Amino acid sequence: MCRGLLNLSQNEFACKIPETFIDLKNLEFLDLSFNCFGNFGVPLLLGEFHKMKEVHLSGNSLFGQIPEIWEKLSGVEKIEFFKMGLVGEIPPSMGVYLKNQSYLRLDNNNLEGLIPEKFKFLLKTANEINLENNNLSGRITYTCGGRVGRKMLKLGGNMGLYLKINDSCCCCENGGTDDYGS
Repeated sequence: MCRGLLNLSQNEFACKIPETFIDLKNLEFLDLSFNCFGNFGVPLLLGEFHKMKEVHLSGNSLFGQIPEIWEKLSGVEKIEFFKMGLVGEIPPSMGVYLKNQSYLRLDNNNLEGLIPEKFKFLLKTANEINLENNNLSGRITYTCGGRVGRKMLKLGGNMGLYLKINDSCCCCENGGTDDYGS
């Protein structure tokens, strides 16, 4: 059986990500990173790729919010949405539906607010999460566990975010303190 792979990264494609991609229902890997797509938001059509394992859109100035499309994408393992000009809050549905997530990059955007309570599942199971250089705030507790191997959580550049680490097996880069204090 042939895997649906499409890598069109670094081609200087511009304007909007084509709606005709919807015809590629069997895609498992999509890399459109570092093109010149801009100002149309994360395409909602991504929610139609039920077999998707990896999606890479980084380096495109798509702007807008992260859409609520994750219910149909529960098999996604890797997401790269860094340097996209994303705004707003991280959708709680990412924590609910992305049960196979091992790698998530949402760094270098303009995301703000609290990390959703439902996001805690991802914090336990993913091997690497990068949320650096956003405007995230609040307090989170991080416990290593779930997947085997090195785990990395990158939170630097979120000055309002405070982290409490419940175990010593983790590697964490954090802009705040590693303890809530009193």
